[in-house]
Amino acid sequence: MAGIDLQPRQSKSIDDTSRRMLELEFDFGEVSIGTFIRGRDRGIPLVALPVFTNSRQFLNVNLHVAARAGIRDLSELRGRTLGAPQYWTASSLWQRQFLRDFYGLEAEDMSWVTFQPERMEGLDVPAGVRHRLETERTAEELAEAGELDAVTTASARRSDESGRPPALVPFFPDRAAGQRAYYEKTGIYPLQYVVVTREELADREPEVVAQVCDAFVQAKEIAASRAPLAAPELIQLVGDPWPYGLSANRKTLEAFVAEAHRQGATSHQFRLDELFPKQLPPSMT
Repeated sequence: MAGIDLQPRQSKSIDDTSRRMLELEFDFGEVSIGTFIRGRDRGIPLVALPVFTNSRQFLNVNLHVAARAGIRDLSELRGRTLGAPQYWTASSLWQRQFLRDFYGLEAEDMSWVTFQPERMEGLDVPAGVRHRLETERTAEELAEAGELDAVTTASARRSDESGRPPALVPFFPDRAAGQRAYYEKTGIYPLQYVVVTREELADREPEVVAQVCDAFVQAKEIAASRAPLAAPELIQLVGDPWPYGLSANRKTLEAFVAEAHRQGATSHQFRLDELFPKQLPPSMT
């Protein structure tokens, strides 16, 4: 990037990067969009670039249920216990939207177990939601003990050498069909991670923001020239599996900000122009 002295910094994980960006440690960084919107609501001066990276996928098909629970319909989770990495991460927001719109379940209808502390201090779950943090045992171990009925992630253990089957099994064994059903009903292609920058930098040097955005576009083009960017069935369903820019993602973004407010992640429903730089290059509008 001409005129920019790029100084990359390595983080341990996306969780680590998200926490450090909340402290404004970097000029640019990848964070969970759930963390970003919570931080923005609290006045942290970050804005997002419409560059959506890492784990763009249909999350509903990641739901696993306890094999012992005998769950045949996800509406049967009412009154049961559901696990998630964190309550306020983007994947959890999307999963709650899915369970409500497809199965009539509200967050209050289930007990929640999370396995990682939230990324910001004071991020309590809404009043009326039963919740506990579990840091000693895994979702698999809780399911084996009969303390967990389902989990939002795809982290189930395969059968071990003793021949025991996994305690958690996919609810959607046909992932392609599950993805298609969700997309055909909602038109939403969930996003989880976004590149953010300090707001004052975006205001002061919009040309730098433009160069960073263009660099992502060029990198994507190089990657696409070397290999397909996703599985054929996903490309057939959504077209571009990694769409950048506001126009290409407007429906999903508007659904996310509405959902974040509905679930209590934000004190008001953001307009998109409150979340992104005032000036963006043509490739990002």
